[in-house]
Amino acid sequence: MKKAEFLGDTKRLLRPDEIYDAQEAYRIVKEKIIENQNIIQFLRTD
Repeated sequence: MKKAEFLGDTKRLLRPDEIYDAQEAYRIVKEKIIENQNIIQFLRTD
């Protein structure tokens, strides 16, 4: 999550007055979606 290409694109998509912390956003996505998806897949392997 440190790729300059991604972080640069994100800045161009947001309004200048928007505050966006890409590292915090990644942490939230990882915690709420990716890790939960792994749990769901684990439970489905029965």
